[in-house]
Order: sequence, then C-alpha cells, then structure tokens
Amino acid sequence: SAQNFDQLKITYDNRCATCGSQEGKPHLLEPTQRTKLQQGHMNPRMSLSLDNSIPQCQLCNQIYQDDYVFNDKGRVIAIALSLICKRFLRKIQRHSYSHPQTESPH
Repeated sequence: SAQNFDQLKITYDNRCATCGSQEGKPHLLEPTQRTKLQQGHMNPRMSLSLDNSIPQCQLCNQIYQDDYVFNDKGRVIAIALSLICKRFLRKIQRHSYSHPQTESPH
C-alpha cells in the first residue's frame, strides 16, 4: 500500500525485486555498473500503477521488458505471449523484407 514509488522501493529494501541488486551500489551481476531502480510492470497487460509494479534494476527491466508477468516477489509467474509474439513477428518481417529469399537449387 505504498503511496509513491519511493515508498515502494523502501518496502523492497531499495533492492531489485528480480535480482536483489541494491540501489546506488554495484550491480550484483554487472559490478562495474551502479544499480538504478526503475518502476517495472508486474503485469504488462495492465496499466502501470503502484499496485501493478515492482522495483527492478535497469538491467532486469531491460532484459524482461514487457514479456513476462511477475508476482510481488519479482518472480516470473507467466509469459505475456501475445506481446512476445508481436515483437518477434515484427523482427521476422523486418528480416524477411531486408533479406529476400532465394530459391534453393534442389
């Protein structure tokens, strides 16, 4: 029942809910980077609100994007398939348009 994102971060001990890296300190997986917490979606199918967010470090937020549904512990509980499929379809379309298929000699 946090009133703002700063309060939400405090309930997570200023740590990324997904990997545990602490804000302002070296990242646990990339020690050369300082951890910066961002407001990450718990369920990307719903609008971003305090009730639908967890603190995620810049790396986890970038890696997971809107592809997964998280619980309040920062663990993946589902895959947002429709969002992943749409993104991959766009990549496939871009690739196929930029690399025309040639017929096989067989």
